[in-house]
Amino acid sequence: PLGVYRESAKEVGKPILFAGIIVIIVFIPILSLQGMEGKMFRPMAFVFMTALSSALIMSVTVMPVMASLFLARQIKERETFLVRWIKHAYQPLLSFSMLRPGLMFFSSVALFIFSVVMAAGFGLEFVPKLDEGDIAIQATRLPSISLETSIEMTKAIERTLLEFPDVETVVSKTGRPEIANDPMGVYQTDILVRLRPKSEWAEGVTKLQLIEGMQQKLEDQVPGNSYSFTQPIELRVQELVAGVRSDIGISLYGDDLEELKRKGDEIVVALNQVPGAADVQAQQIAGLPYLRVIIRRENLARYGINARAVLDSVATVGGMSVGQVFEGQRRFPLQVRLSPDWRKDAKRIAELKIEDPQGRQIPISQLAEITVEEGPVEISRDSIRRRILIQSNVRGRDLAGFVAEAQKVVERD
Repeated sequence: PLGVYRESAKEVGKPILFAGIIVIIVFIPILSLQGMEGKMFRPMAFVFMTALSSALIMSVTVMPVMASLFLARQIKERETFLVRWIKHAYQPLLSFSMLRPGLMFFSSVALFIFSVVMAAGFGLEFVPKLDEGDIAIQATRLPSISLETSIEMTKAIERTLLEFPDVETVVSKTGRPEIANDPMGVYQTDILVRLRPKSEWAEGVTKLQLIEGMQQKLEDQVPGNSYSFTQPIELRVQELVAGVRSDIGISLYGDDLEELKRKGDEIVVALNQVPGAADVQAQQIAGLPYLRVIIRRENLARYGINARAVLDSVATVGGMSVGQVFEGQRRFPLQVRLSPDWRKDAKRIAELKIEDPQGRQIPISQLAEITVEEGPVEISRDSIRRRILIQSNVRGRDLAGFVAEAQKVVERD
């Protein structure tokens, strides 16, 4: 029996080895995947290849020994009913094919050509979209908006969404602390729309139609926002893996912020020409008011005032720490800040007085030029280079086809 096992191992060793190697080779290209698909499928391919390699080694080393030790000495060869039935059904088809090799060859070629033609008309998408049952909306406003106004607009959005009978609840979140992994300004709001079960929807209404209706109604009733529609889990996965909050993102690099903004707006116009583009918007990098103070050094020298005194006075617009307050073991910073009426007007800030060495009260307007200018809200960087992000969702078509057409349109325009 030992010789039988040895000969059997030799007989099936090469076919098993080559079959396993072929399967392993098929999985090798998966290791080259990048981005989200790489993070999802590279571990699976690595585990499968490792497991199959181990199984191949076991099949030609350990398994023959185990068979010689534990299998019965007298082995009877027999076929199960299922195997006999399959052979009985397959034998006529095999005989027909072997007698007509030309017909089988040309039929296979024709079937292959037909499949290629059919595949060319199909769209391409790496991972099909899953219907999560809910909707996530991102509302973006002008960066200069106040927190109070942003909250009022968010409440108006919630009231508008609740007018739809298919909506169950609406939850929103405006802004996020700077210490978070994903900071958001007060001009940004994430809105979660929980929908009722589809069995309770109006007859014939689809989720895409519901989204289009929401977008149209929000743009009419709550203007001043740009809206982007997606799904809660999909939004977070895209954000964590690719750093964007939409289906596709275009990164534009450069040194001049004004040029980046201009080119970003041009790309937005180009993308809106591509069928299937939705919620196209460029990253907000401008629109925040800045208080600019230019010291008049000749006047400072005339009055004998230090420039630091002027800058410290202006710094009280945002708040300046002047000490600490103790409550038991706890300490709190003590800040001095101008009243809201003074903070709103650069002319009133210029009326602030600074005492010179002679005790005279000199207005800041004589010591510095104070103006309000529009500047960047944030400056994003990637590998130290300045970057602006253009984002777009895709509706009604495949993602790969949209990306290919978008690349052509952007390069052309």
